[in-house]
Amino acid sequence: MTLYLECITCTVKQLTEAARRFIPDEQERYRVIAASMSGFSAHLHADANAPILTASFFDKIKVAAGVEDLYAAEKEFFNREMADLEAEFRRLITDSEDPLKTALCLSAAANIIDFGTAASVDKSYARQLILDAAGTERDFPAVEALRQELAAAETLLYVGDNCGEVVLDKLVLETLRRQYPRLAITFAVRDVPILNDVTRKEAEEVGIPAYARVISSGSRLPGVVLSQCTSEFQRLYRESDVVILKGMGNLETASAAERKAFFIFMVKCDLMCRLMETKLHDIFIVKGNYLDEKNRRRAEK
Repeated sequence: MTLYLECITCTVKQLTEAARRFIPDEQERYRVIAASMSGFSAHLHADANAPILTASFFDKIKVAAGVEDLYAAEKEFFNREMADLEAEFRRLITDSEDPLKTALCLSAAANIIDFGTAASVDKSYARQLILDAAGTERDFPAVEALRQELAAAETLLYVGDNCGEVVLDKLVLETLRRQYPRLAITFAVRDVPILNDVTRKEAEEVGIPAYARVISSGSRLPGVVLSQCTSEFQRLYRESDVVILKGMGNLETASAAERKAFFIFMVKCDLMCRLMETKLHDIFIVKGNYLDEKNRRRAEK
């Protein structure tokens, strides 16, 4: 885990925008922002990360606003909108020469539905990015590695990220069920909503239980720090034959030594574009902590 200096200013911007939106009283906004900023000091060190900062201030905003799920309406909206497009996306997968790769690419592109880095995203924009991903000719070597591991696996832990994209996660699970019918799949969700995080409620509403057992990771961050997760999740993380982690937050909070898990995500900010030497909205399907790998290679130059 690494806290980049650029993430601090970005997180403060999120804080002020959220305070303006969810706290009507101006003086109360200043009080909450001041309390959040004073709490930052405990997390301002190189071994922290942006998701930890984000969770720390959104906890205060939720208390001040008296609302546990600040983005409940947006989460419901995007789950409904993506569900309306589900049949179209499913056809792209089933008609594909490589259904698993197509399903993974669609799910990676749906990671754009993120109110932390892309608050202004709308249905038509998300749909176009997802459709573009379906037609990508990029080669993802990790897909073949994943395929080989799944063929020999008995258990899979799939860690979800946000609402909206969870509908595309379901199509990945559906594809896996079809190709690996004996695979026991567990789908892990956040314990509480921070931004538009998927929790057990939304996972069940979109139909995930038809393809996987749903559990809470215990995480109260927009990511996964194992030491802060439930003992059940930690055990599954260690013992599952295959682990898939969705979203940039799960990459940012992953151990630098993580080499087992597969990461599926979209690059959604200029800093990550620079660190990963890629373009905005590029999708990634990789094995191991790709961000740490890039950082190590730069340090060696």
